Amino acid sequence: MNNIIKEGTLNNGQAFYVRCLMMGDLPLIMNLQEVVKNTLKTAAILKPLSQQEFSFILSGNGSMIGIFTGNELIAFRALLIPEINDEHLGVDAGLTRDELAKVIYSEVSNVHPTYRGNGLQTLMERHYLKRSIAGDSALYVQPSLRLTSRASKIN
Repeated sequence: MNNIIKEGTLNNGQAFYVRCLMMGDLPLIMNLQEVVKNTLKTAAILKPLSQQEFSFILSGNGSMIGIFTGNELIAFRALLIPEINDEHLGVDAGLTRDELAKVIYSEVSNVHPTYRGNGLQTLMERHYLKRSIAGDSALYVQPSLRLTSRASKIN
């Protein structure tokens, strides 16, 4: 298991590890998304990504991390580097063209229903916020369109 970003223990004592996801993980990603989608009481809560959208992100147009117990993917988060055009969410927020190039979208996050309540969403969020503060990207757009700058993340 190389490329491990973090290791930890779930509330039930089970070990987990976090690593970057790759194109070879696409079947696991699609399967987990389907499990999550099928357990939601209200389907509109989740806007699932297509296999093509995940492939686009995994082809260097974003970043994905996954949390595993053994070989089972139990959670993932996908970030997208958006095209700079008139539909860019930063345009609506009044960002300059230079700032638009520093924005990354939080596309989707899924946690297997069995593993909810372990803080996995927070763990994945913190991973990306730390990278942002370290300089990987200056601005981070949440699905709610809330813009967060480096300065406000540190506070």
